[in-house]
Amino acid sequence: ASAGDDQQIKLWSLSSREALLATLEGHTGRVTSLAFTPDGEEILSAGPAQTVRFWDVASRTQSSVESETQAPVLVLPGGKYWMSQMADDALVCVDFDGNEGPSIEVGWSFSIVACSPDGQRVAVAHDYTPVVFDLAKGEALFELPGHGDPVLGMAFSPDGRLLASSSKDGSVRIWDLEQKQARHVLKDHRRPVHAAGGHVRGQRLEDALGLELGEHRGPDEHDVGRIAPGDHALDL
Repeated sequence: ASAGDDQQIKLWSLSSREALLATLEGHTGRVTSLAFTPDGEEILSAGPAQTVRFWDVASRTQSSVESETQAPVLVLPGGKYWMSQMADDALVCVDFDGNEGPSIEVGWSFSIVACSPDGQRVAVAHDYTPVVFDLAKGEALFELPGHGDPVLGMAFSPDGRLLASSSKDGSVRIWDLEQKQARHVLKDHRRPVHAAGGHVRGQRLEDALGLELGEHRGPDEHDVGRIAPGDHALDL
């Protein structure tokens, strides 16, 4: 699925000649966040200052609306909860029966969030800085300062030990979360970097947004390839 400024959600098939399956309409502003439920039967969508909408994939219709939430929206690992921002800038987990779970009083408006693969930690961008929270306790654990402009994308490694953050300053930083410092800084972009992804010791570091960034080369002889919609790979 894809979405954007046209207020529409496009549902695509990767195995059909007719790639576009359906156009889902209902949002009244741009759509900036999408997530599938683990069973693939529903899509969650949201935008700035909008509601989170649930869409039934089979019938291609809107199934429900959560009016007090807004982007970003994501489904937590394990699929028990979905998470979104509330009007008071809290980050709240809700199960698929509508019951609230863990929450974080973030304290600022945000649009970039990532969850660790074990579901225990959440990274929230605060302007130039990723802030890592303990989800169960709702507490900030530490900050990762270093970017010179706002953070535009984040992703955890599959083992949860690293966090990649991309920024308007043109850099991608790979953070060691145990040492709480940048392990690598990739700085050859001349314009804002909207996505970060790659492989860590052969494991895939999920891309944050999936935009084409172009070919570049990082420091310390790290060969950095093209990150594009069909090839989200960055070898560290």
